[in-house]
Amino acid sequence: MRPGVTKLPVWLRIVVIVALTVLAAGASLLAYRWYVRPVTLSIAVGSLDGEAPKIVSALASRLAVDNAPVRLKVVETTGPIESAAAFSSGAETPDAAASITTRTNAS
Repeated sequence: MRPGVTKLPVWLRIVVIVALTVLAAGASLLAYRWYVRPVTLSIAVGSLDGEAPKIVSALASRLAVDNAPVRLKVVETTGPIESAAAFSSGAETPDAAASITTRTNAS
């Protein structure tokens, strides 16, 4: 042994190695959770009959149940024009604007 260098006791070496292993495992788990977290997309949805928000909400809940890597945040608007305006202005930061208009059979 070199003069002036003291060896750590065996129990202290074990504690240090276990602590470093736990720290590395925790950091790895944190990095993994950060990497696989789902991305949230905001969608501006509006229709004249009110069916579009229901459809997109059903799609969003299905994505959540299936643990998909994408989540949808529904931003309801009154119609397709407002959806397009929200998409272009980024007011609620919608990533996509969906506007579904239904045809009515005029007899």
